[in-house]
Parts: sequence; C-alpha cells; structure tokens
Amino acid sequence: MTELMEQLRQATGAQHQILEKQAFNQALLNQNLPLQAYIAQLQQYCLLLDVLESCLDKQAHEAVGQIWREDLRKTPWLREDLDFFQTRYELPALPATQDFMHQIQHLAASETADLLGVLYVFEGSTLGASVLLPLLQKNYSFEQQGTAFYRAYGSNTRPHWQAFKAQMNQLTLDATQQAAIIQAAQQSFTHIGTLLEAIYTAQPA
Repeated sequence: MTELMEQLRQATGAQHQILEKQAFNQALLNQNLPLQAYIAQLQQYCLLLDVLESCLDKQAHEAVGQIWREDLRKTPWLREDLDFFQTRYELPALPATQDFMHQIQHLAASETADLLGVLYVFEGSTLGASVLLPLLQKNYSFEQQGTAFYRAYGSNTRPHWQAFKAQMNQLTLDATQQAAIIQAAQQSFTHIGTLLEAIYTAQPA
C-alpha cells in the first residue's frame, strides 16, 4: 500500500502547481509583490494558524497526538514578523480566511485525524518558503527581521520535513481515515488559493 505522505503528494500535486502559478506567488517569485500584500498574508495566516493550532492542541485523536507537538507551531514566527512591522495581527479576518477557519473548526469537531491534512499543507509550505526567502529579503531589503515565517526552521527545514514525513507514514490508519486526511489537504489548498487571490486583488493597482 502506498504510504500516506506519497498519497498526499500525489493527490495535491496538481493543486500545488496551480498555486505556484497564482498572481500572488508569481509576484513574490518575481520580487514585485507589494509589501502590504506580504504583510496581509502574514496577518491572515496568523489568524488561520492560531485557530488550527488551538484545535490541534485540543484534539484527542490518537494520531493527532502522535504528530502534533510544540515545535510545529508557527504562530510565534508570524507574531514576530508582525511585531516587526508594528501592525496588529488581530485584524479582522477576510471572508476567505473566515471560510478556511470554519472548515478547520468543522474538521476539529469531528474528533478525527482529519486536521493532519491541514497541518500537512502548512508544514510542507516551509520547503517552498525557504526557497523564496532570499527573494523576499532582496525585494524588501530585509535581513532577518520580518521574515521569520519564511525562514521557518532555517538550515533544519528539510531535516524537519523528513522527520515529519516519517512520523506521518508510521501512523496506523485505515483507508477511510487516510482518504479523509487527503481530502482535508485538498480542501486546504483550495482555501489557500482563494485567500491569496483575495489578498492580491485587494492591493491598489
């Protein structure tokens, strides 16, 4: 049977490619993303991840308990970045953010392992972030401050991902549980794409 992480990779591969081609990420890649759009992403991600991490903290499912731990928490990075920009990360959530938060809360209420699909997407994003980090620093003339979320685990980002991958593959889950996690990951990619589009299109021309 194909390992869970390989199933997730295959099931979300097309969505990942589409997301990379979205205007927000293309602007980031081309070093012309407006600073306000970058800050807006940090703000909305902080709101999202605060809900996700809170739900993971409270989730009693055994599989979640085997994976979720303190060093996977990302809100401290986001708050560090937003403090640098001296902006409030408690700003109202955009409609797209609200929809995603409601989806996370819905998954949490089921008391299943489905939240691991959402966690997979955000944990995987640290790999791409490490590639984009030098572009961000060059575009905005940043060094370290303001990029904690994109720095992720620093030089340990790939080893951290490999450890996460191994732990996910070691979970004892039936086919139905795995399918639900995969669906949650696919839904998360859809929500993120909608959110980044909303952030980018809201910027002044």
